[in-house]
Amino acid sequence: MSKKMPAQSLLKYFKRSSPSYKRSNSTPRIVMSFASLGSYRLNTMLGLKRHFGDNLEVYSGDKAPEPSIRLIQSEDFDHIIVKNYILAHAVVIQSIPFFTYLKSDLLVMDLNPRMPCVWILLILRRLARKRTLLWGHAFPRAGQESRSDIVRSRMRRLSSGVICYTRTQADQLTKIHPSLPIWAAPNALYLREDFMFDEESIRDSFIYVGRLHSEKKPLLLIEAFEQLLAVRSGLRLVIVGAGPLSEQLKRKVETSPAADSVLILGHVEDYSVLKTLYSSAIASISPGYVGLSVTQSLSFGVPMIISRAEPHAPEIEAVEDGSNCIYFRTDDVHDLSQKMKQMVDDRQAWRAKGAEISNACGSSYSVEAMVSGLVDALEDRSS
Repeated sequence: MSKKMPAQSLLKYFKRSSPSYKRSNSTPRIVMSFASLGSYRLNTMLGLKRHFGDNLEVYSGDKAPEPSIRLIQSEDFDHIIVKNYILAHAVVIQSIPFFTYLKSDLLVMDLNPRMPCVWILLILRRLARKRTLLWGHAFPRAGQESRSDIVRSRMRRLSSGVICYTRTQADQLTKIHPSLPIWAAPNALYLREDFMFDEESIRDSFIYVGRLHSEKKPLLLIEAFEQLLAVRSGLRLVIVGAGPLSEQLKRKVETSPAADSVLILGHVEDYSVLKTLYSSAIASISPGYVGLSVTQSLSFGVPMIISRAEPHAPEIEAVEDGSNCIYFRTDDVHDLSQKMKQMVDDRQAWRAKGAEISNACGSSYSVEAMVSGLVDALEDRSS
């Protein structure tokens, strides 16, 4: 049975809730500001807008530091786009309505030390005793023990509270800053009703969904798949994504003995297309570090093969070795190929777990859960 697109489903879901909130003199005005708003945030932002109505204004930059990230368009979500000036692919200078930010009763900004305006507003609003929240990765990619966390720690301490991407990070941060309010809003892509496992489909492929970037190591996947086809025929590899390695990956596939079994689709956001692709997948694969795609894969009941020793994104908390994923030795093409072969040989056992994997992921990583965590933070409910 066909399902609606996530944005449509989201609107349908929230129509069943209370009417949109109208701005009043007794309710603080909320401003949310982002370096950029990736398209994967659309469902969450629609949910927040539905809850807060005209009391919420959202601003975001016109370009992302990483060019391959697709942004939410103004016609899809009513927000104000500001000019970004990106220096050395990292520092983001934004042309923002500074006094609007300064005067708002509540300001939510990226937890991003590379944004000078965030530092300035944190200091000025702290002096003015105005509530300012930070939302983002609690720690640097290298982890909480890295030297660079000293800078991020200073930024956190200037805020009125922090919203983390996972409950694990929220717990870790609470131990470091016991007096600072911390909330978890687990990263999510889909509504709870969109979590599903196709019980009837034929599963004969592996799928990679993510940016085609050196940190993601998609070229390693092609080599491992070539080795797999030498011992297990009739399989396909589907690659979904775009990025700086796109052309190099295409050239590698063109000259590969596995060329006829590899499908490169580029960037795909359409839920119905992704659902179809995942419905034929034995497993998804993360040859480099894991990001948000892990919860996407698990939402469809598809286990993931993951590189063990990587600076994974916080979403790694969703995986459990042997239950919804297996690990391979980092950068080891042969071991990745062996783990893919293991998945093929055990595909019926993994199929039997599919519904369980999807349901478990849906209980924690749905849009409803993410919106609920953000609403708690914005309304200053107990963390």
